[in-house]
Amino acid sequence: MDGLTVTVAGYSCRDNGSTHAYGLVMVSLPEPLSQIEVRHEPAFRSTLVVEPDPGGRVRTGMAAFDARYEVYTSDPYRRTGLSVAETETLPAAPVPFSWRVHGRDAMLWRSDGWSSADEVLGSVRAVVAVLRPAPGLVATNASAPPAR
Repeated sequence: MDGLTVTVAGYSCRDNGSTHAYGLVMVSLPEPLSQIEVRHEPAFRSTLVVEPDPGGRVRTGMAAFDARYEVYTSDPYRRTGLSVAETETLPAAPVPFSWRVHGRDAMLWRSDGWSSADEVLGSVRAVVAVLRPAPGLVATNASAPPAR
């Protein structure tokens, strides 16, 4: 998509009699970026799945956004987490989701996954729009492939 390699997958695990399913999207970035994580829901935790707190939680100063999302970063230049424009971009995605960047990988995840290709591509576009100031990342309005 837009010159970036995007891989979509899903996984599920069974814990304490319940099945937990997630949709995953991996975007290969053209260059490494500083670590940032934006969560719209707590990461799944159980005795079998340990998701450590990434540390470095920051606030955006936008009360509505901070009530809906948690932002973590180890980048000292992102002291307020995300800009005002970025806090407007993420909630405008077709569905809420969580994401993180580590090196050259951006990973998006969502409980129960995405229900269409348009939702996946809209979510990827929202992350790319937030990361756009990074060299080599350019978002376009390419149309989504038909949903299967």
